[in-house]
Amino acid sequence: QMEDLENRIRQTAFRENNFIGGKLRIASVPVTTTALLSKVLRQYRETYPYVTVEIKEDNPLAVQKMVEEHAVDFAVTYAPFGNLDAEILIRDEMVGILPLDSETGIIEISKAADHLILCRAGMETVTEGLPAGHGIDFNRSLLVQTAQTVVRMVEEGNGVGLISKFTLSSISHNLRICPIQPTLDTQIGLLAYDLADLTPVAQEFARMIRELCAEMICSQRFPN
Repeated sequence: QMEDLENRIRQTAFRENNFIGGKLRIASVPVTTTALLSKVLRQYRETYPYVTVEIKEDNPLAVQKMVEEHAVDFAVTYAPFGNLDAEILIRDEMVGILPLDSETGIIEISKAADHLILCRAGMETVTEGLPAGHGIDFNRSLLVQTAQTVVRMVEEGNGVGLISKFTLSSISHNLRICPIQPTLDTQIGLLAYDLADLTPVAQEFARMIRELCAEMICSQRFPN
C-alpha cells in the first residue's frame, strides 16, 4: 500500500508537468497477455514513454490473489473474480477439440473425463462453472501447463481437449471444434480492488484494453 501511494504521488507530479509517468503493474493469465495486452502494449509505450510497465503472469486464482494483496494495479483475467471489482470484457465458453477425422458430435464431459486434456487455467474454469449436480472426477484427466500443449496433445491423438473458445482463437491448429455437455460459460474481465480508483497510468491502459475488446467483438474476430 505504501508503494502504491508513492507511485500515485509520482504520477501526480508527472501530470502537473503535462505528461504521464510512473509505474504500471498488471496481472494476467498467459492467454490474455498474448491475445490482448500484447496488442496494446506498443501503442501504450509510444504514447506514454515515461511509464514503466510490469506484467505478472499466473493462473486465474493466483492473479486474483495479486489483486487482493495490492501487488498489481489491476488484472486482465478469466473468471472466477471473487468479491473484487470486475468489468466483463468478453463472454467466452468452453469447447471440445478433437482430430479432424473424429466422428464425435457433442462431447459429454462426464463420459470423456478419462480422456480429457486441460490446462490449469481451464481446469479452474471448469470446476467453478459446472452446474450443481454435475460432479465429475477429473483424477484421470490429463492436466498440462499451457493451452498450446492441450492443442498439440490432441493433434497427436492423446485425448479430448477442453479449452475456451477465445484461447483457441489465438492458437493455430487443425482440429475439429465440438460443443460440450453440460455447457460451460466463462468471462474475461478487468479486475481490481476498485476500478474507479485506478491510478492515471492504469486508467489509460484499461481504456485501451476496453477499446480493443470492443473492436474484436464488433469485427466478429471473437463473438460476444
